[in-house]
Amino acid sequence: WVFLKAEQFVKAKRYICNPNPGFVGRLVVWQKRFLEGLSAPLLYRMMPHSQILIVPKNVDLTTASLDPRTTFMLYTKSILYIWMGEHTTHAYTVACRRFAGQLQKYEGASMDVVEINQGDEPSAFWSCLKGPEEVTTRAEYDRDYGNSNLTISTSSLSPSSKSSSSLSSSSTNINSTNSHSSQSSPQQSPRPDNVKVFKYEEEEEEQWESFVDCERDDLEPNSVFIVHTPTNVWVWVGEEVEPDDDDESRSEYGRSLVENYLKTHEISPTP
Repeated sequence: WVFLKAEQFVKAKRYICNPNPGFVGRLVVWQKRFLEGLSAPLLYRMMPHSQILIVPKNVDLTTASLDPRTTFMLYTKSILYIWMGEHTTHAYTVACRRFAGQLQKYEGASMDVVEINQGDEPSAFWSCLKGPEEVTTRAEYDRDYGNSNLTISTSSLSPSSKSSSSLSSSSTNINSTNSHSSQSSPQQSPRPDNVKVFKYEEEEEEQWESFVDCERDDLEPNSVFIVHTPTNVWVWVGEEVEPDDDDESRSEYGRSLVENYLKTHEISPTP
């Protein structure tokens, strides 16, 4: 059905239906692209819409639109390019991958998806964009990325003097935090209701055990914990934890467990 027919059908069933002009405009644009096909490449910037939601925003098809702090989708007839800026986070890339799936499902976009890191762009990518092959931070994006308010972090928190984790972050996607200074304060503030803690149980069917009253002493050197706040997902990897793969660092192992956690809980985050 075209938009007008669908609108008339819905209004006949529910007369008070009155979609706002912005929504109608997006439907008309989508209908035109769906029926006529993609007339020219489109560039989308992954941006935070709220503390837990990341959305694509259509931007000008030019190199000047790129920013190293996020991930972009270059939508062409033959290829979907996922461009990952030097300082992007895993969350933006995951959201971009999901967006690629939506384009394929609802617009019949190409099934050929190519992920490229900043600095490794093929000539075909640059040929779609206007402007020089130079990417800089855009001041107008600072409101979205300046404070990096959507993050998934690996942490080297030290639960007590008996256990000290030295987990370093080797990825541009994940921030590493060392809070040894937190030991200087024996008092712990009550945890807010919107902060959740989970322990990884590899052998259990339900791998993520919720800890309602988790305290610092509960952090064991052979365990992995997730601390999920409204704006961050932290993974704590104990110093005695051995990754499944001998060639995998604990930072990489922690990152893989974050992905497991997000998938298990059907969350679209951010590292």
